[in-house]
Amino acid sequence: MRLSTALTSTSLLFFFSQSHIPLAHAAVSTKSVEFELRDPKTKEVYFTATEKSSLDGNAVHKETVYFDASKKEVQKESFAFDSSSLKAIDYSSTNALTGEESGLTSKNAAFQLSYRANRESKMAAMTLESGKDFFLAKAAGDLILMNWDNLVSGKAVKFDLAVPSRLETIPFQIVKRETATVDNESREVFSLMPQNLLIRMLAPHLEFQYSQDKKMRQAFFPSALPIRGAKDKMVEMIVKG
Repeated sequence: MRLSTALTSTSLLFFFSQSHIPLAHAAVSTKSVEFELRDPKTKEVYFTATEKSSLDGNAVHKETVYFDASKKEVQKESFAFDSSSLKAIDYSSTNALTGEESGLTSKNAAFQLSYRANRESKMAAMTLESGKDFFLAKAAGDLILMNWDNLVSGKAVKFDLAVPSRLETIPFQIVKRETATVDNESREVFSLMPQNLLIRMLAPHLEFQYSQDKKMRQAFFPSALPIRGAKDKMVEMIVKG
């Protein structure tokens, strides 16, 4: 399996979800964020999506639904994690176009990753070793918010990323690339990349941009959803509002 496929097949919103709820001091509430995935050059919109986030005790729950141009639902994701540590509680993703499914469940203090590539494939699974420290990609946007000051000052945030499509964890890091002016707004630009240099050279470029008041504005990454039959096509994500 190519690395780009492995990185994107776990979730479309691989690194870029933002709830603005998950930190421990946040108020109990429900938030909704809308965004679109489009061609970086032509700006053609391929998919739209809505992500709803809510806080229930110490658990943050996120549900993300993706739609094609005809407003047909094409993918749905559900994710729950601890509001203080950002550690996963459970995760599931179903792609209506391909039948691809991935998930993470907890049982007896251990976690199980599961994955199938399409409707014809059998579900494969692997149990992560008990006590292993890892994050899912869906929490990476919140990792940026939690580690904002360190990242802006130039420090890297390193962690093991659980990748259901590979049934393993891979060492990753988030780093600040630059401060840039985009659409007349000052933004902090971050990259998420493998820690291993060789793997990094083979991996697709992943970039996400935040305003100075810590709101996600824009991101670039390869899409897991097929676009005109092609997978891994680079898209630009624009957060609405």
